[in-house]
Amino acid sequence: ALNARKLVETHFKNRLRLNNMEARLAKSQKDLFAAQGEMASGMMVDFVIPLDLVGLVIGKKGARIQAVEKSTGVSSINVDGSSGKVIVVGPDAASVQTARDQLELIEERIDLRPDVLEWLAKDYYNGTLSDIRNDCELVVARVDRERASLLVVGTVSNIRSLRAMLPTQLDYINKLINQRLMNLLNVFLCHSLIK
Repeated sequence: ALNARKLVETHFKNRLRLNNMEARLAKSQKDLFAAQGEMASGMMVDFVIPLDLVGLVIGKKGARIQAVEKSTGVSSINVDGSSGKVIVVGPDAASVQTARDQLELIEERIDLRPDVLEWLAKDYYNGTLSDIRNDCELVVARVDRERASLLVVGTVSNIRSLRAMLPTQLDYINKLINQRLMNLLNVFLCHSLIK
């Protein structure tokens, strides 16, 4: 009878331990499923940006990140400067995706003729490059004379806008260059006739 009693007590002690372990496992699984659900529903997203664009994504003293957090309502944006990994966490899928759209920068080079590059490089006089940068809301737009190209940095949407607008802008620049050449030719001919 004593052995039977000890067996029953041992059984109940072990059963209690097992029940506690099963309850902890169930809670852990519930927490895991909740976290997976948040990730699946888009409440958290991560992506990688090129390392040379990390500073532009962060902004001066974190200003760009703060502005995106404020405008989208996401709760946090973390950027790993050594890997380029960006993690965005927010209350819903739409806010997280909007923040990603605003932060995911790409860089593109557009090859241009030397005379067009020179025109763009003289932005101080004609404002064309500033117009391109502002109209397309690019983070960077600058002439790279060494590689005979226009270097632009912006979001996917900004770059798409640039691609749509640039042919018209280039056509305008070509007409201005031709007009300038005609004016110079006329001045030259006038001086030649006067002498």
